[in-house]
Amino acid sequence: MKILKRVAEAILKNAKNGNTNNEKIADGKIAYIDDIEKALEIKTYQKDETIKFKLYKKEKNFFIFKPKHKAKNSTIKNF
Repeated sequence: MKILKRVAEAILKNAKNGNTNNEKIADGKIAYIDDIEKALEIKTYQKDETIKFKLYKKEKNFFIFKPKHKAKNSTIKNF
């Protein structure tokens, strides 16, 4: 299965860059190697046949940090 993973990585790389006549993944979308591997396991693809796999909406990552302390004599620390 190591070869399958390497093929899936190459497909994802080409899809991200839009290389070699492959449609580029739209901005705001993301794909995962696991989904491409699953698509490759389902059937054998012929040369120039389209491989379809799931695309996901890219979510913005937020990190919210709300420090709480109860001690009166505490020091402020920068994180």
